[in-house]
Amino acid sequence: MKSNIYEMLERFFDETMINIAKKMGYSEENIIILENNEEKLKRDYEDVYNNLKSCRHNRDGRTEMEYAQDLVCSWIFEDYLIYNLKLSGLNVELSGADFERKILQSSSVSSKSDLIIKGSKKNIYIEVVNDYRGYWAKNKKVDLRDDKYLHIKSLASGNNKSFLLGIDFCNKKFFLFDIINNQDVKYEPFHYAYRKPAYSIDLKNIEYHDFSFEKICIEIKKYLEGDTNE
Repeated sequence: MKSNIYEMLERFFDETMINIAKKMGYSEENIIILENNEEKLKRDYEDVYNNLKSCRHNRDGRTEMEYAQDLVCSWIFEDYLIYNLKLSGLNVELSGADFERKILQSSSVSSKSDLIIKGSKKNIYIEVVNDYRGYWAKNKKVDLRDDKYLHIKSLASGNNKSFLLGIDFCNKKFFLFDIINNQDVKYEPFHYAYRKPAYSIDLKNIEYHDFSFEKICIEIKKYLEGDTNE
């Protein structure tokens, strides 16, 4: 059984996630997760399996293996994004606690942004968020659970900027949003899907772009080079 995220990314890459993971040198435990071999994971990587069991809050109703597969698939896309950012000449580093691509205990999950783009005068923190179901286009908003919005916003200080990079796989669009300038944020004490608090950001005034890695790089470089009205 493959999750919606798993299937969507296989269509995006036109290749199996297992093949891509092997090409990218992913660890054996991550390959086992993509193979959905729960018994082997539990037997050979008990620490990883126990870490999965601890992530009840993060799973949002998914099983341990569904959550793990979604996580590994999102890492693969993120690593492919980083590869393309570097090809364009950007100085990019992984920032989150899962930079080693290992399943962590719930208590070790970090609130750091996913990426840091380093420039000569400023750094840009980027949190990558994905929509695999068309939720953003239908509801004109993106939801960030718990205090993620506040953590991302707190990274913007001095010359440093903090952005959401939103990728809509259903409609093949993306947006790059300067989170410090947002005025349309609503706090929801109980989000019906997450079943936990969330911050909802109105997307009605955000510019969408046709998706390509090249266009993402161009938009990021605009901020590094000062081509926007700040």
